Amino acid sequence: DESIIEKFPNDLSHERVIMNELMKYPNNFERAMLKIEPRVLTLMVHAYQSYLFNRILSIRAKSGMSIIDPEPGDFLIALDLPHAGRDSWLFVTESNYEERQTQVVSQEFGLSLPVPGYATRIPPSKQSDILKEILREEEVTLFDFRNHRNKALDSPGGLHLTAMQVPDMEASVSKDGLKVRFSLRKGSYATVVMREFMKNSPLHRI
Repeated sequence: DESIIEKFPNDLSHERVIMNELMKYPNNFERAMLKIEPRVLTLMVHAYQSYLFNRILSIRAKSGMSIIDPEPGDFLIALDLPHAGRDSWLFVTESNYEERQTQVVSQEFGLSLPVPGYATRIPPSKQSDILKEILREEEVTLFDFRNHRNKALDSPGGLHLTAMQVPDMEASVSKDGLKVRFSLRKGSYATVVMREFMKNSPLHRI
């Protein structure tokens, strides 16, 4: 019934496009999704990858594993550098652990987690076990991020820092409220830092 689509707000344009296509071709979900412009499809894939990354990070933290110090089987990424090339990441093993830990302490490298994609490496490690379990629960595989027919849905994944450090934060209070000043490395978000100050339910924010 096309009247259902009309009940959706006009700003939900993508949802309306998908529903309209499914009205014409019921159950052809792939055809419906491909009616969305490529840049939005890529954004959707990246959003899902970020969700998986956040799940890995949460489970790692809850299990008692550090989100700053590496363990054998972890990956490190060079700080303040692009992370595309092989020279920008390192693998942690039993034999090189002390050296890798020193590189983290000196802030030359930082502990990272996978942003799952078809090129994600899963060496034997606690972190890989966490990723495998999440993929099982989500009923997806790393190969699902490979799409030769549509580059908008094709994503190799990558690595992302597990934690942010804010060494130069300054804060002051005035009659106008709280003023906070700080700087962050590339790939870090000020909204995440400010959320730590707020720490209340979104329903209670004005």
